[in-house]
Amino acid sequence: MPYYEEGANGVIVRSQEDATSEAISAIERADDETIVQRLTTGSAPDVYLYDYPVNTKDGVKHIIGISSSGADMIAKELGNIETINDVRLDKDSDPDYIYAMVRVKDLVRNVTLIGVGRQCKFVVGRGNEPIRDRMDEHAFVKAVTKGQRNGILHHVPEEIILKAINAYKAQGKERKLAPPRVDTGETSPAVKPPSQQAAKPPAAAMPPQRPVTPTPAATKPAAPPVQQPAKPATPATIVTPPPAPPVEQKPPDTATTAVDASAAAARVIAEQQEKLKNLRVDVNNRFMRDLGMSREQRQKTCVENNLPESLTEMNEDQLKQAFALADKMVNAAIEKMNAQNEAKQKVAQAVPQENPLEPAGTTAEQIAASEQSGGPLTTGSEQNQPVYARLGFESQEEQERLRGRLFAMLTEPEQLGLAFDEAKKFITDRQFANASSIPKTNLSAMIDEVAGIIETKKTPSGF
Repeated sequence: MPYYEEGANGVIVRSQEDATSEAISAIERADDETIVQRLTTGSAPDVYLYDYPVNTKDGVKHIIGISSSGADMIAKELGNIETINDVRLDKDSDPDYIYAMVRVKDLVRNVTLIGVGRQCKFVVGRGNEPIRDRMDEHAFVKAVTKGQRNGILHHVPEEIILKAINAYKAQGKERKLAPPRVDTGETSPAVKPPSQQAAKPPAAAMPPQRPVTPTPAATKPAAPPVQQPAKPATPATIVTPPPAPPVEQKPPDTATTAVDASAAAARVIAEQQEKLKNLRVDVNNRFMRDLGMSREQRQKTCVENNLPESLTEMNEDQLKQAFALADKMVNAAIEKMNAQNEAKQKVAQAVPQENPLEPAGTTAEQIAASEQSGGPLTTGSEQNQPVYARLGFESQEEQERLRGRLFAMLTEPEQLGLAFDEAKKFITDRQFANASSIPKTNLSAMIDEVAGIIETKKTPSGF
């Protein structure tokens, strides 16, 4: 976890040198207390920062660490960080410590990082030494929570962390940690209040025992000194004008708005990523659905046109180029199909049209003879076949079954889901007036074509 410090001018910066083990231990112990309190009581104070003073040659330096609650709040403010539910534990490599590895994902940048939390298996005593006959029943929760905290902070940019620290300090979400007292066996004079220090000189003057005999006289001089300390009490009431600090409430507003601005920036990034995602889907559908290409064919086409093979590697401009390329290929395919249809129509107009209800080569005499005799219509030695047979079906039931299957695949919502007019257009675009005039071979080919479109629609697009 990164640590920070407050400079001489009050500016928060990253600690220029590694924080001392004393500060790290104090901050970790404080976070342990917060984690256990939240676990056992269901609530904990809103402490987002820990401040620990360290004595240096240049004076007192305040080391700042972000709590697990503070890391969670930063993640909520940004709104694009998610913890993946597959924690990995290592309980065997170290006899005294447990390690928790937590995966944390940045949903906007699609990047996953691992945060590691380290926690002693035993209750820790003085000197940060484990008491090996007392197991810490909350060690697992502490390790996982710290791993999540470290993973979140690993994702957050430095400038956002600094703005968050300034905002949380201004909001009073900081806990000041006191260094542990060292017991030397002597009472430090600095710890005693000034009233006791002033009482020592009279104690040295007491041995002459001068005030013992004149007890009333001793009480008289004692009265004025009691009134003299009362005089400083009046200046104490005068020193009450601390309404000046309201000037310092301005930085909180700016810091808070800075965090809000960073969260807004994250939302802008998320919207841009969503735009790119939708553009990838459009490009993929243009190649695979409209052109009927496989994934390998699409990748080959992109590489041949100096574009990246994978859609996820393309930026916005490259995706637009790929879409324009696919659109151009679709238009070319449509023009080619229109030309073929025009050629077919010209041929059809040049050839005399036969009655679709009569077999090819039937003469007027044969039709008249058939109507007069009431017998079947024949051409030469062949008996007249019904329409379904001339279309290649073995029976009318087979024709109805295949027609019904095509219609269901075109219109059912779980299939292609076309409206009735769209399904009819699908058939007429293939030069057939209706489904009853489609030969068996063409009808089977249409069913295979629709099945391919449905499969492409259901299969997740590979980017």
